[in-house]
Amino acid sequence: MTKAIKFLPFFLFLCWLALFILQPVALFNDSPGYMADARNLFDPSYHTIRPVLFPFFLRVVDTLHIKLSIAALVVNTASFWYLLKMASGRWMSTGNALFLSAFFLMTGIWSYCGTCLTETILPSVELWMFISLVRIIREKRIAFMILYAVAICLLGTLLKPWIMLMVTGTAVLLLAAALLLPAFKSARVPSAVLLLVSGISFAVSFRYNQSKTMETANLVMLMVSSGNEGKLRDRLANDKGLTPDSAAFIAALVTDIDTINHKYYGNAWDASTAHAVKYLNVWDKGDVPAIKKGFHLMYFEHFRDELGLCRLSLQRYVIDLGLGAACLNMTYKPELPGLRSFAIPLLVAATLGFIVFNFKRLTSGPLLQDPLTIFTLVVLLASVGFCLFLCLAGANELQRNVLPGVLFQLYALTYFAYRKDYVALPPHDAPTL
Repeated sequence: MTKAIKFLPFFLFLCWLALFILQPVALFNDSPGYMADARNLFDPSYHTIRPVLFPFFLRVVDTLHIKLSIAALVVNTASFWYLLKMASGRWMSTGNALFLSAFFLMTGIWSYCGTCLTETILPSVELWMFISLVRIIREKRIAFMILYAVAICLLGTLLKPWIMLMVTGTAVLLLAAALLLPAFKSARVPSAVLLLVSGISFAVSFRYNQSKTMETANLVMLMVSSGNEGKLRDRLANDKGLTPDSAAFIAALVTDIDTINHKYYGNAWDASTAHAVKYLNVWDKGDVPAIKKGFHLMYFEHFRDELGLCRLSLQRYVIDLGLGAACLNMTYKPELPGLRSFAIPLLVAATLGFIVFNFKRLTSGPLLQDPLTIFTLVVLLASVGFCLFLCLAGANELQRNVLPGVLFQLYALTYFAYRKDYVALPPHDAPTL
């Protein structure tokens, strides 16, 4: 039985490998842009709005003549395996095999390996960010804390700049926990270093992040998907104090939203490319002031509008995504036939079994007296907040948009479940250079 369990992850790996060998890499609307970025990566005259880490990976893979999907499969698998080794202290064990098999059952992670999208390497990049975060908290030398913090910030900024919101939020919560909870006070210096480095990184890279983020496109996608245009119609019909210019602007906004939703099926990019909208053109920089003005009218005129945004975010995260589980059980081509039909029930059963067999360990002692529990709760809280924010970034690809936040939750829970002897710095062991 033990040998069969240890063989299972290798079998699943070979299944995914065979699939990626047989299937061509799936291309989407973003893919040609990434490939062009990879070809022109070192051309100083070339300008792109995309971060450079994934194009760099494409360039390396192309130079080595390795198929993208196979390279991504190997990199992501090796990263997961290292996390398990770090948590258990062993490269191979029955527990490692079970956890690795569980990872291979999550179609939402591995199907991206067969695509030419940023999410192809997202699991491994975020995993190394999480590993660096664990090492910061356990590190005694300030120089190494700074090194790990810089690595986290570089990986996040160069892959998806928005991930820095997760990094900064985690640093704030870690420092708050270290200051308020005696059991976690050994993390005060590491969390302060992370917060300082992430704050400096955020400030230094702010212009770069803005240049690599489609902020106005995200605003437009929220405007057309939230159902709030009814508020604009009511105001247009009932507000007698509107000036002719304001009334014309609101009417044009409503028309643009209807055009995007009904003629282009919610795709603001296609509507903008066809120049079918007056103010909500995501490609035209001249429309940015109008988009921001319209966004303010829809969501920030009254306090109840902001509450409506919070309610919409919660609804998408809890109901539409099933607390993020839908992000791990979707496919972006290709997928192993039949895997999604039984993967989630099997994973739920395995999770319940783990809780039952480890109930005594998980509930022994006060909840906030265990450093590992505190660390896990902080990362989970930060990642849930990050997911709620990402739920507002766009509804046309909600599972893809929220995946970065869900992966951090997955890694934190995996480390918590497997790491039974988490060692934090004792109070008297002050960090040193």
